[in-house]
Formats: sequence, C-alpha cells, structure tokens
Amino acid sequence: MKDEQLRGVLIKANNWDGVFKTLVSTISFVSYNWWVKDIDAYLGTDLRINSSLNGHVLGTDLTKEIVDLEVIIFGKFVTFPRDYKGNVDIESYEEFQSSDAQIILLVVDGYYFEFYFKDTDLTNTVAEIARRKGFKRVELIAGENDGRTCMDVW
Repeated sequence: MKDEQLRGVLIKANNWDGVFKTLVSTISFVSYNWWVKDIDAYLGTDLRINSSLNGHVLGTDLTKEIVDLEVIIFGKFVTFPRDYKGNVDIESYEEFQSSDAQIILLVVDGYYFEFYFKDTDLTNTVAEIARRKGFKRVELIAGENDGRTCMDVW
C-alpha cells in the first residue's frame, strides 16, 4: 500500500484494556493536548467516569485517567497543538488532513479502535505493535477500504 493512501489502523481488541496500555507510550499520549467527545467509559461495573474528560484535556491528564478505566465503550479523541484556537471537532477525513490535528482515535463498542494518523511511520508502527500483541484484527485503513463517512462515534 502506498504511503499517500494510508490513513490509519483499525484494531479489534480482545478487550479494550490492552489497546490503551499497549499504545499509550507508542503514541506518546502525554506529548499532545487532546479534545475528547462522546466518551462513555467506566471505572468499574457501576461507576461511570465523570464528564471532565469531555472537551480539552492535557495529555498527562488523559493518560492518568485512561489507565485506570475499566472500559471505554465509545469515545472520540483528537490531538491538537497547544494554544490551538481553531476547530477541533473534525467531521471528515478531508477536514482532518487540512487541520492541525495529528491523530484521531475513535472507539466504538468497546472493541473497535480506529486510529487515523498524519504520520505514516506512526501508522505502520502502531499496526506492527498491535499485530505482535495478538489483537483479534489489525487492518491498515486506506482510501479504498475506509468505509467511515464521518469522524464520529454516534
């Protein structure tokens, strides 16, 4: 697959926990600021997280929060530069490409993790690490196999 066609990686996990714990350091969550939307996550079977993770979140804060979570059912995570004042609610891949965002992570149904990267080296690295960790399904996303029409989880 040509690098210019490469958009990201789809990972179907055995459980949600392994994806974040495996990839937090690879992606270096702490080095980005994040915009989080539509998160539905739990600390345990009955304790839903507070909504402070929705909106603008520092990478250090996001990293601390997600490692303690029991499960993330849905969530949209977008990186953006510090002090960025533009639109962070990116709706399409084309909008992502023309934005200052570097990563979009979409979590759907607690098992599907769609990572969109501008850095093709990071795309390939994440795919390789996910394969080595034995996740159920690891698939590179390119223009011809990307069925996503919008960058939202709901």
